[in-house]
Amino acid sequence: MIRTHWLVVLLFFSCATARAQQPTHALELTLPPTIFASTDVPTNVYFDNIVLSQDLSKFRFEVVCDIGQTLPGNWSATPRNKDIGTHPIRVQISGIDGKLVASASSEIKVVGTAHGSAPKNASSSTAKDATDPIRLLIIGDSLTHGSAYPNEIARLFAEHSNVKIEMLGTHKPASAAKGVRHEGYGGWTWNNFVSKYEPRPDGKKVRSSPFVFLDKDSKPQLDMHRYFDQQCNGHLPDYVVILLGINDCFSAPADDATGVDAKIDKMLVYADQLLGSIRQAAPKAHIGFCLTTPPNAREEAFVANYQDRYSRWGWKRIQHRLVQRQLQFVDAKSDPQLTVVPTQLNIDPIDGYPTNNAVHPNRNGYKQLGATIYSWLSCKIAQQRWAYSPALLQPFWQTDVVQSEPVLFLRDDETQPAKGSVLFPISEIVSVQSSSGQTTYRQGRDYRFVAGTNQLVIPNGSRIVTTLASQLRRPDNSQRHKLTHRDGKGEILFGAQLEYHQLQTSVTYRKADDAWPVSMPTFDPAKLPVTISKLQQRKDLSIVVLGDSISTGCNASGWGDGAPFQPAYQDLLAEHLEKQTRAKIKLTNLSVGGKSTPWGMTMVPQVVSHAPDLVILAFGMNDSASRSAKEFGDNTAAIIKATRDELPQAEFVLVASMLGNRDWVRLKHDVFPEYRDQLASLCRPGIAIADMTSVWTEFLKRKKDSDLTGNGVNHPNDFAHRVYAQVIAALLTQ
Repeated sequence: MIRTHWLVVLLFFSCATARAQQPTHALELTLPPTIFASTDVPTNVYFDNIVLSQDLSKFRFEVVCDIGQTLPGNWSATPRNKDIGTHPIRVQISGIDGKLVASASSEIKVVGTAHGSAPKNASSSTAKDATDPIRLLIIGDSLTHGSAYPNEIARLFAEHSNVKIEMLGTHKPASAAKGVRHEGYGGWTWNNFVSKYEPRPDGKKVRSSPFVFLDKDSKPQLDMHRYFDQQCNGHLPDYVVILLGINDCFSAPADDATGVDAKIDKMLVYADQLLGSIRQAAPKAHIGFCLTTPPNAREEAFVANYQDRYSRWGWKRIQHRLVQRQLQFVDAKSDPQLTVVPTQLNIDPIDGYPTNNAVHPNRNGYKQLGATIYSWLSCKIAQQRWAYSPALLQPFWQTDVVQSEPVLFLRDDETQPAKGSVLFPISEIVSVQSSSGQTTYRQGRDYRFVAGTNQLVIPNGSRIVTTLASQLRRPDNSQRHKLTHRDGKGEILFGAQLEYHQLQTSVTYRKADDAWPVSMPTFDPAKLPVTISKLQQRKDLSIVVLGDSISTGCNASGWGDGAPFQPAYQDLLAEHLEKQTRAKIKLTNLSVGGKSTPWGMTMVPQVVSHAPDLVILAFGMNDSASRSAKEFGDNTAAIIKATRDELPQAEFVLVASMLGNRDWVRLKHDVFPEYRDQLASLCRPGIAIADMTSVWTEFLKRKKDSDLTGNGVNHPNDFAHRVYAQVIAALLTQ
């Protein structure tokens, strides 16, 4: 009997489906749109698995990629933390005469892995919330039935990730590890899962599809709603991965291309039905469509299993065509929640199979199969959007545990350990993670600290990103914006997106000393009586934000579309207020990058048109280049007056800006305290100040600007956006 492994994993996340690379030349070189990889987990592209040839010795393979290496039979990489991101990859094939005969391109997406379990009080950017596991449904044939690769997926998550995985399914063979279950059955096809019904199942050899039930007329029907309700205790999967095709197509006439396509056409009809039923029952699930695994490279394995009925070259041609059709099928769906899992790439066609089995891998091959699916899952989990956590919005000056404080660890030279500081002396380290939250570092191996101090030391060989001070500079006139350093020696490195974010490391720690000399905002209903009354009565509250690029969200990870996808301060504030007060918040953001208070005066009609209860004015960074404190104060007062002429009950929070990089010649640091004082002079009932200037002044006594910056000069990073939200929220909630 031909046994195949079918896997379906449903995910909660979405990812755009890229167009598959079309085959070229008779070799039919075929690559998937994306190859997924995780740090510390080997990833391979075996050349025999991507071309159609009986003799690879006639060709020379060259792989162009900035990570990994080309070996005699494959390209291989074991990515490290520095490799996190997307890397183009190109495969070029030449003949023995040196002439190029085929080439194709794809991309490698590398995500980090988090070692150990989620630490107490630490937030997770990957979990749905603090307690919910990610639910995974695996559907397959005999490859799944044996449970080897589901076991490997479970092992990798247990050892490499702080994400809790719960596997769904009714089948738990004796070979399945603790917690591993699935829907994998030897010899099954797409059609079996869609329609197989046995009136007298024995639970062993005679089985009905777990997805097929009798309807009210006693007719068997595919019903994924009922499956999830009755067999999964009402739980829907977040992820589904489907790996099917061997049993559907193994008997196709290998020498008849039309016959092969007809067999595949029939299979895809059933695939459509199962995918449609899954999508109806679990509309938020992400489905990974696994590409059918390659054959054993040994002809003797086919002889051992099938004598002269089926040959290796015959199945190789069918499987290769099947992979091409599967890529086309997924691409044609244009469904962002359906993506290809390139399970055919990472299995060694020689050392990944026993000598006597044509289609079933050995232990090594199953581990490679599990690693591919694990990396796909890790990538999708990493793309999950930021989840609100009250701990992250708890004021840093009040809490015992400082959450995810960023540090950019600097080295004086290549040989010296890097160092960095946090705001408060450390009593206990809760976690040290990459800024994405995808990698958790280990004390001793990756960092050291002395209790009672605020400094961390990064030893040589650590996985933590460290930076030479010289790497934060660029030559004159070499960047999009001219950011001349105050010492005249070149320019400050400009981070247009998440460049600084990726250089920073997040430290969550318990304070040894919480002394904080800055006077911080306190809740006082008399300061903003209309706003606070509405919040306390859970009434609708309209907020308008008017400011510069900081208030557009610049350099928050969500703005930059990178993990952990944290929103900017105004969105954090709105969500926090809704969660804490249960009032409905309408947030309108009219901010525009590069603007200052004169422009703000022209925007009053638009502000008024939204009838705000509360206006947040957040200017100053751009004003500082040329505007006096008096003019800044007068402009702000004019905005308030013009707004209140139309909306007398409107209240205001005036944000005294964070400080920019004092090494940038364009900024005049001395005016920021003067701006703050001007704003403070405007305060009275209905007008309050959120003093970020004083907070930043103290920050920069304890930390470097590079720890707090999002772009190198005048934008906040994730932590700084949270501080903005914390300070404003302290005025509005207890």
